Amino acid sequence: MIMENVFWYLLSFLAYALIQALVINGLKACTEGSYEYMPDGNKVAKGMIFFRIAQYFNQFESIPVYYHGEKIKELIEKCKEKFGNSIPISFLEGKINNTILKIEQPDIQEQVMIQQFRDTVLRKSENAKCDKWSENEYVFYKEYERYKFPKFIRKSVALGCVRCSSSFWGTVTFLPVGFYFEWPLWLLIVWIADLFILVHLNYWIYKRV
Repeated sequence: MIMENVFWYLLSFLAYALIQALVINGLKACTEGSYEYMPDGNKVAKGMIFFRIAQYFNQFESIPVYYHGEKIKELIEKCKEKFGNSIPISFLEGKINNTILKIEQPDIQEQVMIQQFRDTVLRKSENAKCDKWSENEYVFYKEYERYKFPKFIRKSVALGCVRCSSSFWGTVTFLPVGFYFEWPLWLLIVWIADLFILVHLNYWIYKRV
């Protein structure tokens, strides 16, 4: 009799977890969409009902982080290892002062190589960028995203990650069970197990729908 009760409780738990995963995946689907640029230059949102809400919580700005000192030389050397003779000689022989690389006055051929290096080689090799600071002086940097809202809000609450959303939305959808049983201690253990199961179950369903 005890084993039979355990079986039915376990079956009910798994069925409820499946319902939770379907609900969370449904909410996730409602946040998907994209932007389209119209012929007049306006950007139009095309997506599901919660797409704009999700995009609001995923706002960010790009922040440049500059290479400094020997890191500039290391960056150029890494590019050289991958692209060989495509690296401007003036950059290899330039002098570094903090974040600035100062080079000798380049001739026309060298100017072409510098432009190619800035536009193509640097980006393909290290996903970095190079700006002209002043005459014959350059700075190197990478751009990183600084988000307006913390990762928990973006990934879990705003459903940016179907696995991460298990923590918040798994808890929200588990509340009816907690209120029904009036939160005994053993239910807290079940709640934690439920969240871990949803991490995998959410992703499994997401990849198949």
